[in-house]
Amino acid sequence: RATRCGVYSAWLKKSKSEHARAKWLTGDKNTRYFTIDFDSQLFFYAHSKENKKISAPISFQDILGAERLPPPAKATKRGKQ
Repeated sequence: RATRCGVYSAWLKKSKSEHARAKWLTGDKNTRYFTIDFDSQLFFYAHSKENKKISAPISFQDILGAERLPPPAKATKRGKQ
């Protein structure tokens, strides 16, 4: 297992409710600026890069699990496969 350090941020999609998997599939999401801080072992998000108001930080100890979701299926044009 590799040890990570530093702070990384990126725009990600956040599901709107506790039924995350179902909402992820239906497209019911908000875009948020997520930050993972390996040095402080915290994870949080904001509405913009410049926004000083953040969500309640989540300690790494409180994260029960994580998984990478498959990329969304590409739409096909009508009548063509």
